[in-house]
Amino acid sequence: MIERFLDRVLPKTLGNRIAVIGFSAGLLASLFAAAGIGGILTRRAEISEAAWLGPTIAAAYERTRRMSTEFRVKRLKELEIANSIHYEWLPQAADFGDNPYTPLPPPYYGGPLISVYSANGPLRKRLLATAHPLPTLEAHLTSLAVSLARHDEPISLQIRYPDGSLLRITSPQYWHSRTTEVTWAMIMLAGMTLTAALFLIFCQRLARPYRLLARVTKDHDADSLPKPRASWTREALDLFGLLSSERIGRKEMVAERTRMLAAISHDLRTPATRLRLRSEKIDDDELREKIHNDLDSMLTMIEDAIDFLKGTIVEEEVQKIDFLSLVQSICDDFADVGMPVTLTDPQYPTVETRSTVFGGEAEALDLKRLLTGNMMARPVALKRAVSNLVGNAIKYGHQAKVDMLVKPGELVLEITDRGPGIPDEEQGNVMKPFYRLEKSRNRETGGSGLGLSIAYTVAQAHHGKLELINLQRGLMVRLTLPRGLELQENQRGH
Repeated sequence: MIERFLDRVLPKTLGNRIAVIGFSAGLLASLFAAAGIGGILTRRAEISEAAWLGPTIAAAYERTRRMSTEFRVKRLKELEIANSIHYEWLPQAADFGDNPYTPLPPPYYGGPLISVYSANGPLRKRLLATAHPLPTLEAHLTSLAVSLARHDEPISLQIRYPDGSLLRITSPQYWHSRTTEVTWAMIMLAGMTLTAALFLIFCQRLARPYRLLARVTKDHDADSLPKPRASWTREALDLFGLLSSERIGRKEMVAERTRMLAAISHDLRTPATRLRLRSEKIDDDELREKIHNDLDSMLTMIEDAIDFLKGTIVEEEVQKIDFLSLVQSICDDFADVGMPVTLTDPQYPTVETRSTVFGGEAEALDLKRLLTGNMMARPVALKRAVSNLVGNAIKYGHQAKVDMLVKPGELVLEITDRGPGIPDEEQGNVMKPFYRLEKSRNRETGGSGLGLSIAYTVAQAHHGKLELINLQRGLMVRLTLPRGLELQENQRGH
């Protein structure tokens, strides 16, 4: 409902929407600022204006203090000013319960006793204090009228006549409850803060389509693109259409390439089988064995390429596995055929304990009993990745030393060889499919160029990290894998 309303009100293009939202936010902030500043200035003007009450009250007191009671009451009614000053004659001090009238110190010239009453409790003495002596009753009442107006609450003023009776003065216009200057300032700050928050919310909503599109640009599945909404800007819809077309085109291209390779593989199987059968008639054992090896290498390269292009690595179901046992079985398979593979015992983090005043000694305890190698993973893909890394270490580094580190949140596999290593400038390239450092295209020396690519893809599919670290002699390949909690949640989301 809100999105439909905004789509009808706001323009379609991103630039115009930013301009409208920015202008609206600026206007709203200006209104709050104007209201706050206007309220503060108006309040200060009212406080200054209250100064005229002093001479008026002093004149009324002087005119009525020598009159009899009958004429005094009548004269006070005549001197009243509607909504500004009200006079009331009292034969004695009024009783206001818990908040009686508070006497004020008389002027130094010995004027009449003046007292004030506030229903909200004692007045703030700081506002009643004066910085210099006031020589006359008029000056004293003028300063007092302004001070009482600053309290922003209903106040009554009482002056004692010489005969002991009292003159009570109230001012509905100046001495009453009102919005204080602090409240106006808080209203202004709160309004501007609200405006900034609304501006940020609208900006976030404007940027949301672009964040969604940016988040899925690394995903090769065209179906993962978010569904466009009518509230999206014209630029976001155009970008969605471009990404959708590009992803569909890429998917069709990969599918076509996969079909082509599958057809080539299928077509090559029959002649390869015939060549294998015919090679059996070759008397030269060495030549026959070389032909068999070439045929096997050719078919294996084609099958590896098809598996990589099909994306079967990341389509496998996620399962709970024991990573330590998986690595152990891979190393055993290599060792069974005489490959130089060394698997060290897994390492566990330690916790240091300290001695206390109650006894005990400082010692380091490992977490072997608390941690296991269980994780959520795609077992076939992960086994293939680890096998590729161990195989590369043996093939190019002449040996493979496998170390494992078990942490509470992740598992780390380090494979070290004694080979020439990989130049730093080439480490990014070797992660690309079909890229080989050895340019002879000889499978025995350069491989198919998919080993590290597959391992890198598997690491990314598990939200892990694959690092290549050149040592003083040899290369270390570090595979860091989280235990798969995020991976499990993503799997449920699909």
